[in-house]
Amino acid sequence: MIEFKALKDLCSDIAYGYTDSASDTGNIKFLRITDIVNYEVNWDTVPFCTVSEKEREQYLLKYGDIVVARTGNTTGVNYTYTSKEEAVFASYLIRFRINKLIANPLYVGYVMKSSLWWKFVNAMVSGSAQKGINANQLGKFQVPLPKLDDQNKIVKQLSLLDKAIINNSSLIKNLNEYSKLLFYKWFIDFNFPNKDGMEYKKSGGAMYERNGEMLPVGWKYKKVDEIVDTIIDHRGKTPKKLGGDWSDEGIIALSAKIVKDGKLVNLDKANKVSRELYEKWMSDKLAEGDILMTSEAPLGEFYFILIDKEYCLSQRLFAIRANTSEVLPSYLYLELSQPRGLKKIIARQSGSTVFGIRQEELRKVEVLVPSVSIQKEFNKLVFPILKKVRMCEKENANLTELRDLLIKKLIN
Repeated sequence: MIEFKALKDLCSDIAYGYTDSASDTGNIKFLRITDIVNYEVNWDTVPFCTVSEKEREQYLLKYGDIVVARTGNTTGVNYTYTSKEEAVFASYLIRFRINKLIANPLYVGYVMKSSLWWKFVNAMVSGSAQKGINANQLGKFQVPLPKLDDQNKIVKQLSLLDKAIINNSSLIKNLNEYSKLLFYKWFIDFNFPNKDGMEYKKSGGAMYERNGEMLPVGWKYKKVDEIVDTIIDHRGKTPKKLGGDWSDEGIIALSAKIVKDGKLVNLDKANKVSRELYEKWMSDKLAEGDILMTSEAPLGEFYFILIDKEYCLSQRLFAIRANTSEVLPSYLYLELSQPRGLKKIIARQSGSTVFGIRQEELRKVEVLVPSVSIQKEFNKLVFPILKKVRMCEKENANLTELRDLLIKKLIN
């Protein structure tokens, strides 16, 4: 029979994080709630802060530390620190430092990824007037605690799955970087291959001036309205307005908070709709090549629809469908999501406290449109890369699901 112990009783230390503003410079990485996505951290994007030696000692993360978000919609989101990056943690995180004589920190971290943890967190949050939770409340979580040797065996089994997930994540990162490098070479530096296979601009390709910008001859700026077939926009649509409600199971409803850094995140916490409600809601269904764009809170996050496309489009999201006689989806996705296109989108935002863009303003955004023949050559290279990214993400989702099932099986 496995005994249960309160999380707080497994800890040698429990602490709230460091209060400061994130910066591009500083003497140490500054881990925040928003840096934790699907129990992982992309340390390349984590900002810095400046701390004294005393503060460094107080807030420094050590191997096996578990940090947990304590406020807002992210309450309960956690990360087990195993990185070589030196980092302190921000004030909306709580650090649980496990006593290694009692429990394996990695084992406890796995338990805190399970449905057991989320059932506990959701019950705590639902009983509170405000979304949020404190260290004392989180510390009451009952951790199933087999013998330490058994914990170590469980960690060994689960770490094999984690290793596969990490390897996939690394491949995804490299593929995304390569697709962006290709885009920049072809459409920012204008060194796409000419008819002789030479780099266009470097080999003296013909250019013309437009409003102070030098462009390849034949390339034009066109408004989004001129280059799309449709923009799906369900602003204001809710289940109740369609005579239904959210479901415990069914088809995932995507909202702005699900789209981040070119990925779909926290899908396990997304709302769902029944098949019947989906058919009412999505008269125009998502298709491969559609570009999801968040319209506000935040504005300008993108996701390229490939492989999996059966989603319900919910609040604060546009689905942009390219007119392929004008522009190919892979090019349009990268153009809109990279600085040149994104800058033009942000220039048309409006709002006083929450900034966003309306569909009519999005349609006015100007997009650089290369010749379709150049786009087709680019698509031959980049489309398989983008598809491989989605395949790796899908494999990671399956591995994560398998890991969660194993956690449940091993701790029972």
